[in-house]
Amino acid sequence: MARLDKAHFRFRHEHLSYPDAGHAAFGAPIAADNPRLQMLTQLGGTVAGNLAARADGWPKVLAFLKAALHP
Repeated sequence: MARLDKAHFRFRHEHLSYPDAGHAAFGAPIAADNPRLQMLTQLGGTVAGNLAARADGWPKVLAFLKAALHP
């Protein structure tokens, strides 16, 4: 983010960061009873952290893309 800001990157950019979330934090929400849920932690974070990040972040990602692609 700092590098984009320093370079005066002209497009909107946003950084979402969540405690206890790993690289699998990006994506559509997953049900808490999904049998493959534990696999998310192979990319870091905790199950709870990744679930919370997906639940909060996914609508924000969709809104960002909608605004960016349909100005």
